Amino acid sequence: MNKEDDFKEWIKKSEDDLIVAKASADLVKPQIEISCYHCQQCVEKILKSFLVYHKIEFPYIHDLEKICNSCISIDPSFSIWEKQCKFLNHFISITRYPSNIEINETDMVLAIKYSENIVNFVKNILNINIL
Repeated sequence: MNKEDDFKEWIKKSEDDLIVAKASADLVKPQIEISCYHCQQCVEKILKSFLVYHKIEFPYIHDLEKICNSCISIDPSFSIWEKQCKFLNHFISITRYPSNIEINETDMVLAIKYSENIVNFVKNILNINIL
């Protein structure tokens, strides 16, 4: 792959996470935590694709609020996603390790909706259609 196209690989990885999130949600017994985790991963990667596109180096962190703020510094329109990123941020640790915090189907449905919206937003800004 051409170095100039690295951001497309980030987009593809993001979309793959969204596919897994939706498939996990559609099982007879929905895998809520797995779905929410992949939603967080999806948004992390799509935001990073935007940074890669703009040749902005970033630390390999999972904090969506910080990553979103980096995007806002390039394009202030990303500020509309701050609350959604804060919501999705919770899923990086509570879904990977034992936790007393419960996640329900409503959380999962919101996580998928937010992820789809953010992916579409970034792809629209980058004028790209992959999937």
